Amino acid sequence: MTQPKKKPRLPNLKHFVALCHGNLRASTLLYQVCSWHRYATAERDGHKWIVNSRWWWEHETAMSPDQVKRAFAWLRAEELIVTEQHLWVEQGEAKNLNWVRPSGKTIKELALDAGG
Repeated sequence: MTQPKKKPRLPNLKHFVALCHGNLRASTLLYQVCSWHRYATAERDGHKWIVNSRWWWEHETAMSPDQVKRAFAWLRAEELIVTEQHLWVEQGEAKNLNWVRPSGKTIKELALDAGG
């Protein structure tokens, strides 16, 4: 019997902090984006995406709505993440959700597996 393939480990959090020039909230959010990206199943334009609500990111990072909004804006401005907004239909209900993935710059800088 073969063992399930292990997901590659992420770099230490200090690498995320350095990439984010000391911005702790942005580095925390980027770490979570890269962590969850390894398990992403939604695909669009040849990339894997994490699809979640803004509330989910607030809960995941223990940040306020405004802190998450500013961290996303900062990461987009620094071209460390790519975000889009699309409808997601689940159990017959359409939801407007955030699609997020690490950018090519982030994948290169942190030597991550692109994963799609």
